[in-house]
Amino acid sequence: MARGILLIAVPLLVAGCRSEPSFDKRYEDQDAKLRSSANSMQNELSSRLSAAEAAQGAGGNEAQPANMMTTR
Repeated sequence: MARGILLIAVPLLVAGCRSEPSFDKRYEDQDAKLRSSANSMQNELSSRLSAAEAAQGAGGNEAQPANMMTTR
């Protein structure tokens, strides 16, 4: 009986250990996600900056936040 349990349990345990990715693989995956996220943020900021510069170049004040204090 105990031998039958071992014959079933050991292969399952070995298979479970193999399914976890290595540290290097997890590091590479996380690095790719972070780089992709950083690139997306950079593209969004560049797009907003270009739109703000275009609005100011056209003579509009749309690029300034509504709560911005003006100096005299």
